[in-house]
Amino acid sequence: MNTENNRLIAEFMGAKETKVEGLQNPMYYPINGKSEYSHKLKYHSDWNWIMGVVDMVESLGYDFNILTPTVIEIWSGEGEHLIAVNGAGNKIDATYKAIIEFIKWYNENKK
Repeated sequence: MNTENNRLIAEFMGAKETKVEGLQNPMYYPINGKSEYSHKLKYHSDWNWIMGVVDMVESLGYDFNILTPTVIEIWSGEGEHLIAVNGAGNKIDATYKAIIEFIKWYNENKK
């Protein structure tokens, strides 16, 4: 698990980091309707979490395509090929990697 990548996703999804005095890990809120500590984010391992992010990407007008369990592509609404992940270990790993690459691209190009 990569805590920094999960934080990146949480921020993309609109969560805000809140430092709680006396706690080592910052908290993000709201995520899936409740507050979650950053070390408990499950984007890397829970389909419900990662598919919420896929839905967000698609709501922004991008096409998210799971071609095979290890091949993911993300396209702009205008047909521009943006992200390709090939050869990740399994479907959730490939989806997670594609989401991370997309968010990094999005943050650089769409702000």
